[in-house]
Amino acid sequence: MYKTVSSRLTAFWNVDGSHLTRYIERRSVIIKSLCEDLILHDQILVPTQDYLTACGLILIIGEKGFIELLERDKLKFIRTRGGIGFISGKGPAELGCFSTPKNHHPSDSPIERSADAGLKVIGDRIKEKKKLHELIVQHSLPIESSIILEAVKRESVQDLKCTNLWRPEYESNDPDFIILPKSNKISVQVMGTNDPKENIKNALLALAFYNSDLYLAEKFECQDISPFFPIGDLLDIKEERLSKSTGYSDKFWTLLEVNGVPNFSQIDLTQGSNFSDFLNVTTNKNAKDFRNWFHTNKELSEKEILREYIGALQQVPWIQNLPSKTLRFIVTSFAGLVPVLGQAISIFDTFIVDRLFRGKSPKFFIDDLTNIKGNLKLQSPHGTGNRKNKDMTSKKKRKRQIAKVSRKRNRK
Repeated sequence: MYKTVSSRLTAFWNVDGSHLTRYIERRSVIIKSLCEDLILHDQILVPTQDYLTACGLILIIGEKGFIELLERDKLKFIRTRGGIGFISGKGPAELGCFSTPKNHHPSDSPIERSADAGLKVIGDRIKEKKKLHELIVQHSLPIESSIILEAVKRESVQDLKCTNLWRPEYESNDPDFIILPKSNKISVQVMGTNDPKENIKNALLALAFYNSDLYLAEKFECQDISPFFPIGDLLDIKEERLSKSTGYSDKFWTLLEVNGVPNFSQIDLTQGSNFSDFLNVTTNKNAKDFRNWFHTNKELSEKEILREYIGALQQVPWIQNLPSKTLRFIVTSFAGLVPVLGQAISIFDTFIVDRLFRGKSPKFFIDDLTNIKGNLKLQSPHGTGNRKNKDMTSKKKRKRQIAKVSRKRNRK
């Protein structure tokens, strides 16, 4: 089973509760990331401090789709109880954990209470709150943020020292601390969507959460991570770990693009059977074969992966070789001896035999994605939807006109 820790699907906690709004604003990015993770992995583990992440996913893919995702065991939440932030002010600055008095806040309360608090935020937009609550609790894996921080704190500071943002004056006698200008007030900065290259605080938080992803991936036996920030832009000292766990996203999308697969960020997953259709395609045998092929080759360069894919296209399926043709001849000949079975075996030969004996190829899954392209309802950004509808209508009119001309010619 291929699993990934996907913090790019996380709504990072903010004290004012605005993380749900920011999450929804990133809808197209979330959809594209979710689709990629579903294609390349059997299960996605999303770290979250409270459950506004779950609420955001419900609003983006629809209540029905979210329930189906959990019931198929494709999604789990790693509930990281308590917050991690960059603490600075009167003394040396450091990464630290924080919580509220008596743990009454959704960010540090028990899972059941936190999930309930999250669902209340979108209570007027959901129908099956009880079922959603039960599924979220069942598919949550608890861990304390303090345990995570203990495992990654020192490593993150050491990583920071290897970036261009580090200055000698930041050095402290204690490897866990950083010397910054003092202030009369103690402040805590939490992980946001700010560029980690902007300042040392953002950089250290981004590194800490990247290292947290690596720690959680090892703890929960995941092969990959899908981090929020591309840490490779900030840091190159983890090149080996980066190449094993990340860095395959661009190669994956290039492969889909050259095969004409649609841009998933434009799919409205709440409409009709969009999400269910997509989920069915990503859970069939062809999808599993594609995952095995891609993960075997994901450390190759983009050109090398495309070369491997072209090589797979050129392979002759086993069903087209002489021994399998002989098998097909025997099956269909037997059908001729039993007239009643003749038509049924013919259908079997056309639709089933090829699938049973054609072997494995990444092409079959790409074909599946391409085939559902016409059924997916796309969003209409910037009002282009009406123009697209008009284009489709005119195409249908032209087809009808061509058909009429053909019928007239046939009559003559």
